[in-house]
Amino acid sequence: MTSEGPALLVPEGNRHLPPLVKVCNELPTLIQWRWIQSLNERKRRTQSFGFPADLGDIPEEFETFEGAFARATRHLEDAIGVPITQFYDLDDIVILDEAQTTRAIFAVSMCPISFKPGKVPMVLQHSETFEHALMSVLWPRLYRSLYSEKFTRAARTYTNLQPFAADEILRLRSDNADPFDVEKFMMTLSWLRPISSWFRSERSSLVEKFGGDEDFINSRSVDEIVDVAVANCAAEQDINLKNMQSLLY
Repeated sequence: MTSEGPALLVPEGNRHLPPLVKVCNELPTLIQWRWIQSLNERKRRTQSFGFPADLGDIPEEFETFEGAFARATRHLEDAIGVPITQFYDLDDIVILDEAQTTRAIFAVSMCPISFKPGKVPMVLQHSETFEHALMSVLWPRLYRSLYSEKFTRAARTYTNLQPFAADEILRLRSDNADPFDVEKFMMTLSWLRPISSWFRSERSSLVEKFGGDEDFINSRSVDEIVDVAVANCAAEQDINLKNMQSLLY
């Protein structure tokens, strides 16, 4: 958090992308994704993500997914100079671009005011500024159309502001809800906003939020409680939101 609101570290030479490290060429299998979803719970219980201890020079074609993921995490920490404290595991793997060529699993950490820089020069970027640049580049057709429509509607609303007060305008808008809610579509498209909101508030892992009470969680193995949490999470998902997201890709 900065005086201007939430911000994130981005590479100084590429400010429209978050720090990214390649893990593999293919999407994780369901078993591999469940392993990723178990990492936060493993760290809660043992103070360690439980990554493979030996990450020697193994050729990419012979490296396990777990080894590649652990290596990517350590490369990310070396690059930004901040240790990873948690993985965002409450949603599916994020689609980063309109062409669906890149998907991401996000690691998160609170950046201290002063920290030792890593191998890659980083700068703090305000989240709204970053998101606009990111989405304009990676979602050129859909995002730019939505952003243009949002700007046009805002200009039309406030051009007619007199003789009404601003709060009266907002009341009239809520009483006559537009069936095409541009902001809702933009929220659906954004991965940064839900992650930012989650990180500023609860920061609960999948298991902490959907696994049940603490005694129940601790009475089950990590793999068992992850399965329970995944099932509970799926039962609470908004099917309309998922259908809307499916139409965007």
